[in-house]
Amino acid sequence: MILSSNTQCASLNCTIPNLSSFCQAPNVLSGTPGMGCLNTDGNGTVPTNGTKPFKEKCPTSYSYSKDDAGSAVIPCKTGSDYEVVFCPTSNQTYNSTSDQPSLSPSPSPSPSRSNQTTSPTPSTPSPASPTPSRSNRTISPSPSNQTINHSTSFSGWKLGISIASGVFLFIVSCLVCILVVRRRFFQSMNLDKDEECAFLESLPGLPPRFSCKDLDVATNHFSKILGEGGFGTVYEGALPDGSKVAVKRLGASRQGQKEFRAEVATIGGINHLRLVRLWGFCSEGADRMLVYEFMKNGSLDRWLFRDTVLDWAVRYQIATDTAQGLCYLHRDCRFKIIHLDVKPQNILLDHQFRAKVADFGMSKLFDREMTEVETRTRGTPGYMAPECLLQTAITVKCDVYSYGMVLLELVSGRKNLDMNNAAIEKLYFPAWAAEQMQRQSWSDISDVRLNGDLSAEDWEQVRRVVKIAMWCIQDNPRSRPSMGKVVQMLEGLVDVNDPPLQFDFLKFVADQPASSICTSNANVSSLSRRKSQKESYCQPDSELSLTPR
Repeated sequence: MILSSNTQCASLNCTIPNLSSFCQAPNVLSGTPGMGCLNTDGNGTVPTNGTKPFKEKCPTSYSYSKDDAGSAVIPCKTGSDYEVVFCPTSNQTYNSTSDQPSLSPSPSPSPSRSNQTTSPTPSTPSPASPTPSRSNRTISPSPSNQTINHSTSFSGWKLGISIASGVFLFIVSCLVCILVVRRRFFQSMNLDKDEECAFLESLPGLPPRFSCKDLDVATNHFSKILGEGGFGTVYEGALPDGSKVAVKRLGASRQGQKEFRAEVATIGGINHLRLVRLWGFCSEGADRMLVYEFMKNGSLDRWLFRDTVLDWAVRYQIATDTAQGLCYLHRDCRFKIIHLDVKPQNILLDHQFRAKVADFGMSKLFDREMTEVETRTRGTPGYMAPECLLQTAITVKCDVYSYGMVLLELVSGRKNLDMNNAAIEKLYFPAWAAEQMQRQSWSDISDVRLNGDLSAEDWEQVRRVVKIAMWCIQDNPRSRPSMGKVVQMLEGLVDVNDPPLQFDFLKFVADQPASSICTSNANVSSLSRRKSQKESYCQPDSELSLTPR
């Protein structure tokens, strides 16, 4: 039977019918809300008309063990204090003691009424245990729930072991990769070291070799920076005899090693008044350092493009000194040397503002019998010759082109590419200067800060330098003068003819977006579409004739 006071039944919100109307008054169970009728023999209850609505309202609490006509009577123990409690959930079965029932989850719950079995199973309580009251029914986990818990715990262990194994394998793989890369790196370093030792031993007339400790002391632990470049940093130092030096510390990259070898091979065995002297070098492990003579006034760009103003006589002397240094590299060395990076940053000034060519990290050496050499694109955008961008064979005329760009900057006191210039036509100065030369507007080309201080002789030199610059930046390399001829023109030994002013390359660059002019890659991609015009850069269209004065 079902007690209406059972809170578990009430929690199902079941409407439990009052069966009093279906039983005769003498047969109603004593002390109950009319939930069942006494059987005639007094040992059980019988179904009533309320059975059907009861099954419909609370199907999970069906009160009969069998749903058939034969289940007319539910046996009950003798005694007025015995009651049958049908639990409201399908996964619970009824267990009875001699006096009190207890509730426990059934081993196999099923919502189907045909599969539900509710049978009282008497059990003998322990004498030491108190008799539980009706309100203290206990629910204990069934074997199926314990199995589920054990299965979940086992799955968790499997997942944890799998994750730990994956992490372990990942760490081991990383360690193996690190060891392999490290081993290959040191093998490469050893090969490079052996190769470099053989390279240095093959060079004649090497300058002194310093240790890392010597240069660390000389530079006071590399404390004072003079400048920074693409492949290294330059520090001020002093040798034990008091001589001031500039120590260039190169990076450990492959390009840094190439620059180191190029510098040592280029100027390690030569000495010229217009070239920065290499006083020594250091090669220990991954450290590569070059020791130069100290140039007090630094690089030319610090004086051209800032508030300080160099007078015209100093500028003209710098132009002549630089031309003499390049002429020595091209003509008078045991090997021909192409600098390939002539620009104001690589022209250094001593305490008297005399110029010397520096930074031979991109230079190329070849035999004097050779007139050209194949190489990859190298140099600084804005100073590179057209043939460098077109990746054709290069000659010493590449340096001549770059030198012509430097001359224009010396005359004007402004950068070839001036992103801060409000006048769009002056953005790329060389193209604009060529137009001004056609109009004979020399004062527009020269530095406005000097115009009031120039004498007639100075103006003559300005015109001379501008003409030389225009000859140097001709599209056709063969039309450009050699650096030897440039020196003669600057020294006034020969007259300078008016140059042709048809600059296809300058106009092409001037037509490019400002951002493209700054990068050689943009120019290369654009020029590659104009290779049909390549002949205009390679075939002679004008020749410079020199007339002795």
